[in-house]
Amino acid sequence: MISRSRFRAILLIALAAEGPAASQAEEANPPPDQEQWNLHFQATSISQGHGEFSSPYSGTNSLPPREPIRTSYTATLDTPAYGLDIARSRRYSDKYGFGLNLEQALSKNLGAFARLGWSDGQNETWAFTEIDQTASLGLSLQGAAWSRPADTFGVAGVINGLSKEHKDYLAAGGYGFIIGDGRLNYAPEEIIEVYYLLSIWKGISITPDYQFGNHPAYNADRGPVHIWAIRFHAEF
Repeated sequence: MISRSRFRAILLIALAAEGPAASQAEEANPPPDQEQWNLHFQATSISQGHGEFSSPYSGTNSLPPREPIRTSYTATLDTPAYGLDIARSRRYSDKYGFGLNLEQALSKNLGAFARLGWSDGQNETWAFTEIDQTASLGLSLQGAAWSRPADTFGVAGVINGLSKEHKDYLAAGGYGFIIGDGRLNYAPEEIIEVYYLLSIWKGISITPDYQFGNHPAYNADRGPVHIWAIRFHAEF
C-alpha cells in the first residue's frame, strides 16, 4: 500500500498595511521624516514521500519501490517590475465597496439570482482576487422534474472588471498579487458557468462544474480557457 505525506509551511512577514492607489506606484520617495520601511518575505517548504512497496516493474512513469522523500524550498522577496515598486508607498488607508445579492423564485423549482459588486479600485489588492467590479446573472433548477428533488442544475454568466487606476497600473507593466502579464492589453473578464449538484446522501453532494472564460486575467490577448472542476460537500 502506498502512502503519501505532504507538509507545507508558509511564513509571511509584513510591516505594512493596505496599499495606496495603484496610480501612486511611481510617486517619489517621501521626505525622510515620513519615510516608512516595508519588508515582505515568504518561505515555502513542501515535502512528499511514500512507504516502501514491492514493484515488479520500474520505469520512467512509475514510482520507485524504495521510500523516497523529496523536499522543495522556495523563498521570495517583493520584487518590483519595470520599476513600479508599489511597496514604496504602502501605508494605512481606507478601502470601501459594496455587494448586492438578489434571489427570486420564478416557479416551484426554478429560481433566478443576480449579484453585483463594486470596489473603489484605488488600493493595492491583497486578498481573495483582483476584481474591482463584478456582475453576474444565473438560473437554478431543482431536479424534481426528473425525480431528483435534491439535485440542482445551474447556469450563470459573470463579467469582471478593473478600475481605471488598476488598469493603468497593469498596462504600465505592474504586477498584482495574482495577475499581471506586463504591458497588459485590457479587456473585461467574461465567464459562463454550468454546474450540476448531485445529492448522494443527506448532507453529502458532489458538483461537476464547467467554466468558459474569455480574456482571463483581463488580458485581451489570452483565452478563451476551459476549466473543469468537481466539488465535494459534506455537512454533518
